[in-house]
Amino acid sequence: MRSFFLLVGILVIGLGLVVGWAGYRSIAQQAAFLSCEILHESAGRSFADKDWNRGLRTYAAAVKLYRKCDDCSGFGLKSENGFLVIGNCYCGLGQYMAASEYYKKGLKYAPYSVALYSALGGCAVQTGEFAKALSYYEKSWEIFPYDRKLKKAIKNCRMRMVRGGKDGS
Repeated sequence: MRSFFLLVGILVIGLGLVVGWAGYRSIAQQAAFLSCEILHESAGRSFADKDWNRGLRTYAAAVKLYRKCDDCSGFGLKSENGFLVIGNCYCGLGQYMAASEYYKKGLKYAPYSVALYSALGGCAVQTGEFAKALSYYEKSWEIFPYDRKLKKAIKNCRMRMVRGGKDGS
């Protein structure tokens, strides 16, 4: 009987350690994500203040932090918002293809995300792929047909396609 209680005690302690480790990982994820968000906001303020170099350095630091958390720790930020923030950082650096990759990865976790589809549309516009942008914006519109900005973006894409672009020739 005594060994039974000892075994149960060991199992409970082991379970507590596993739950504690999972909680630690979750806390580490949230801390890294919060740091990325703070760096992203800081870079935005730098650009608003016309401090371009500081803004670029801050975006680069956010990307580096995210990569370190995602690659080295083995428990990356698998959420819509995580991919959106890091994609926005890449957009701030002018790396629209890398941003598109992160937005697409985010769609695996949030397939009905208006923000991710809209961001993909914005990247496609920046690279001159207006037909692709239009398809992303229309997908966003299907999900949430009440956004005036989306309606305007769709209208602008159609006008640019008429004028001629990479896809709209």
